[in-house]
Amino acid sequence: MQSFVNKLIDKKLYWILLAIFYAMIFIPYIYSVFYSMPANDDFAWALEWWTGNRAVESIYRVGWNYMNFYGQSGFFAILVQVLFNPLYWFDNQGNSFGICMVIVFALVTVGTIIAIRRLIADLSKIESKPVIDVATFLVTALLFTSYYYFDVYNWWSGTPGYSLMLMMMLFTLDYIVRYMDNPKKSTYIWMIVLGIIVCSGMMFCVTVGLFYVVYVFWVKRKENISAIKRIVPIALFVISGLVTVIAPGNHQRMANGGLEDVSMRASLIVTTVRVFLRTRATIISKPALDIALILLFLIGIKYKGKVKRSLLTLILFFVSIYIAACGAVLPYVYGLQKQLDTEFNARIFFVEDYITYIGLALWMLLFGQYIGWCIKTNIKTSVVAGISCLVIVIGLLYGNYHGYLGRLIPIDIVRHADLIVEKNVFWNDILDEVKNSEPGSDVVINRVDIPWCDYSYITSLDDIYRDPPVEGYMYGTCNQCASLYYGVRSIVLNLE
Repeated sequence: MQSFVNKLIDKKLYWILLAIFYAMIFIPYIYSVFYSMPANDDFAWALEWWTGNRAVESIYRVGWNYMNFYGQSGFFAILVQVLFNPLYWFDNQGNSFGICMVIVFALVTVGTIIAIRRLIADLSKIESKPVIDVATFLVTALLFTSYYYFDVYNWWSGTPGYSLMLMMMLFTLDYIVRYMDNPKKSTYIWMIVLGIIVCSGMMFCVTVGLFYVVYVFWVKRKENISAIKRIVPIALFVISGLVTVIAPGNHQRMANGGLEDVSMRASLIVTTVRVFLRTRATIISKPALDIALILLFLIGIKYKGKVKRSLLTLILFFVSIYIAACGAVLPYVYGLQKQLDTEFNARIFFVEDYITYIGLALWMLLFGQYIGWCIKTNIKTSVVAGISCLVIVIGLLYGNYHGYLGRLIPIDIVRHADLIVEKNVFWNDILDEVKNSEPGSDVVINRVDIPWCDYSYITSLDDIYRDPPVEGYMYGTCNQCASLYYGVRSIVLNLE
């Protein structure tokens, strides 16, 4: 067994296997993302409310939203949403929207994987590149086989505020680690710039701030770095987060939705309970995730790295993961007055899950290293490989017995391939009818609806008549903004 593993590593044959596994995961994703369609805010961000200059329009949009209709994503996400909106640039011609979404998905996903790989290498101090490659794949696999977040992957307006910002968050965390290990000026600047941008999004500021405090002021407390250099970044991160929190548009958005301020204590209780229940349900029902976590633990035991973490540090990291996940969800729960039994959007689960399971994956690797240092024995590669195979077999048998394997996301996408296409054709046909309607008319469309699909984010036109937005109010519902975009007075869609 050991000679076989060494042969795979020496001849880099393991990369062929990893490439095959990556392809098995992401080819179905690319298929699903390709059939994306414009929806909701995509129409609002494609309009020229102030000017035909996209750069100027994006700046006006940030300012107006900040005062009138802000949210969790922050200024940077809004700039990207307006500047690079594929609906604005290509008008949904042919497959242009889907092609753009595939390109964006690929870039953000590759960036996220690179950031995860850097974090694994820099935190674990494992020097073996093949081991880092395998560990990176395991984290990627647990993320992309467990859940599908259609309002992040398939919705343009969801991408900058969620997946792009999360990718940047991971790079920020890695720059924190890198700077404390090797304090270079360029690393320091990147850490601060990215951190300020990321902390402008309320969903990510707790994670960045908490990680910074634990790593800089506890883990690396003995490093010869001045107090000023340690304090400046976290101070700027806090200011960036506060600028978003105090935005008048946050309160105005709640008022527009008929929502009043609720008890922060009640929202905190809902958040902590919901995060716990989500994590418990995932661990029970996602065997691929469990397998990946256990394999990372075994890798940690075998490859201890150069640094032995204290048990207290590991406890702090573990608690911080849960606090960070709650910190990401709390603004959403508070802002929309969510309760224990109300539905959450998939995109908030995206942030919660990524923070939780990337955090748990890194923690399992570090905890395995801690156990490896404690047992003081160099376990043979063949033993680790044998135990890993046993874990995989048991996990697959468990998943098959409970019917979980068929729910692996890539497999389920293939199962719904025809419906994904049907959804795309159905909604684009509706948009074409609106587009071909008489300018300034009231458009009424009647259709027989088709089944729901978890791998499509639909355009979301509805059956409620709405007048155009009042003059001076630079936003509207999907129906209103789509009406403005296509030059009609109103759109009503009746689905049977």
